[in-house]
Amino acid sequence: MLRHKKDLALGIGRFTLNDIWKDSFVPVNRALKNFYGTKDCTKFSPEVNEMALSQEILSIPSLQELHQQVMDLKKEGYCAIFIDKFGLRSFLPEERNKLLFAFSLALGFPTPTDPHQGQLLWDVKARSLPKGYFATFSEHSDRADLHTDTQYYERPEDYFFLYVVKAAQCGGGKSLLCDGREIQSCLLETSEGQEAFDVLSTFPFPFRIPTTFTQHGTVDAVETTQAPIFGSDPNEPLIRFRHDTLEKGFQARPDLDVPEARNALRVLYHVLENKVNILNYYMQDDDLVVCDNHTALHGRTIYLDKSRHCVRARMSREPVNSNRQFAVSCLPQGVAA
Repeated sequence: MLRHKKDLALGIGRFTLNDIWKDSFVPVNRALKNFYGTKDCTKFSPEVNEMALSQEILSIPSLQELHQQVMDLKKEGYCAIFIDKFGLRSFLPEERNKLLFAFSLALGFPTPTDPHQGQLLWDVKARSLPKGYFATFSEHSDRADLHTDTQYYERPEDYFFLYVVKAAQCGGGKSLLCDGREIQSCLLETSEGQEAFDVLSTFPFPFRIPTTFTQHGTVDAVETTQAPIFGSDPNEPLIRFRHDTLEKGFQARPDLDVPEARNALRVLYHVLENKVNILNYYMQDDDLVVCDNHTALHGRTIYLDKSRHCVRARMSREPVNSNRQFAVSCLPQGVAA
């Protein structure tokens, strides 16, 4: 099944996968048809018994084995695994997406990408966006600095995967990854870092919610979530972080823009820029990466080839149906941030 090739950095490995999809395609289609009929199950949040659907997908031997191997690798300390040539290139887009959906179900419970359309698989590609729209990284081609996904949720999803349909031919769009445990360790090496870590693990930092994920989805919607950057509960994220949502969060909540928080962030940024090993890795067509969203920080270099296309899904350990919980504070419509 999964075969280890090499470790790329702390907590990050590179693997290959046996060809499991041709034999899995028929039982996957049968399982999805049992729950969705002819409806396109990959686009909309499941209005089905998610537990029963997950159990049926995991009754397929190859997906059960793949699930177990990924969970075992997490227990071994991996926070991200790259899989070379995932094996979906020969399938039509609709068939490929069904198999990616099945893979997401094997890892957990896929969550809707936004509160409006509720798509379970999200196309990561550059888009034309209206003026004033606060875009998330998957909607533009600029550099995406190191971050965790959905840091603006009350409880961010446990995992996500990114599958490369078409890599950027310009050499850009490289994946950036590092282990949050190394960030924490580097902070705790000095007294200044320890003081910063105390603030980073207790202060309610404001994260502004990108436009597409707000309750109204309009450019004048200004909503924030407050949470520490480092968590102390083992069942919660070790780290949640994203620079631009923090900066826009401070603009929306100037009452939280205090020297104590700014100094702690300064120390954190210094660690990220000078002390942490950051992997820079080019994923090719048909490659896939699975990340522990509670532990790994990820990002992307800028790319110019606007035909670059990836597919992403996020998964929680618990069933979610179509509901996501935000710890949201809203500003009146028309207030700029």
